[in-house]
Amino acid sequence: MRKFIVPAVIILAIGGSATQILARLANAQARPSPIRIIERPHEGQTWGQGWMRSKDHEWAALAQWRNAPTWSLFAQTDDKQLTVSDVQKIAEALLLWHGNHTWKVINVAANPNDNSVNFAFGAADGTLIAQFAMNTKTGRLHRIG
Repeated sequence: MRKFIVPAVIILAIGGSATQILARLANAQARPSPIRIIERPHEGQTWGQGWMRSKDHEWAALAQWRNAPTWSLFAQTDDKQLTVSDVQKIAEALLLWHGNHTWKVINVAANPNDNSVNFAFGAADGTLIAQFAMNTKTGRLHRIG
């Protein structure tokens, strides 16, 4: 019996110390901030089972994923400091991302009133299709027409 216990204790000790060393190496790297819960439970509901079964649970889980502070290589910044040309490039990239090679980005102009840049998507002949505003600090996109 002793022949099995002593080697087992030695193996566990070596394995435990190796695990600690690997854990310290992993913790030495920068970790992303934890995902924060965006929506609070409704009145009368708790954080427990009732809220988890509600219809809002799926939305809250999606919102947590979309608003995660980091994604692999890219860390979120508080102020993106987008310029007019940056917003135009982003709008053109949106068109390409969705496979649209016929529409163009037109009417790109800074709006100093609300710290945004307005732009529009237009057809090849210059016909206006839709207008948008992008916040230069957050990068949020809003349709305005």
